[in-house]
Amino acid sequence: SMFYMNCSKKMADALGVSGAFTAEAIERIEVNMNNRDSMMTIVSDAFWTCDAYLKENGQDNLSALIIAAGWIEGLYLGTRGVSEENPNQDLMQRIAEQKYSLNNLIDLVQSYDDEEVKKISEKLKQLQATYDKIEEQEAETTVSEGDTPTIGGGTTLNYTPENILAISTTVENIRNEIIK
Repeated sequence: SMFYMNCSKKMADALGVSGAFTAEAIERIEVNMNNRDSMMTIVSDAFWTCDAYLKENGQDNLSALIIAAGWIEGLYLGTRGVSEENPNQDLMQRIAEQKYSLNNLIDLVQSYDDEEVKKISEKLKQLQATYDKIEEQEAETTVSEGDTPTIGGGTTLNYTPENILAISTTVENIRNEIIK
């Protein structure tokens, strides 16, 4: 975590938004390293500080790039735990569920008219093509005894380990292009 935070601080310094990573924030990270909820709060606070700064300075496009790149990195890290030899069902389910986040992320980045954001949008569309192989099945309404309607549990994602491995490969390729 500290490695990623140090990298994030260096990037924030380069973007001129180092206020998101104050000495106080870094100390909070060190103290709460093993507390997932606290870490989520700290990272969220840093993001919103950075986001507000960028928007105030007319750099909304950088905020969109940060969101997209962070999501790609998170998905990349998540897919590292999936292998053909030992597929983790819970992890594969979470990766499959990112299909919805990806759709929202594409909508966000497409709202910007910026060359760098357009490039990341094209990369996300490549990933979306891989995700499109995961089928969505809507729950059906069933009728139980006494004609009382019972509604099922929403949408189910039908995926295979091969779908998840394809997502893993695609997101790794996209990540590698970005970090060059």
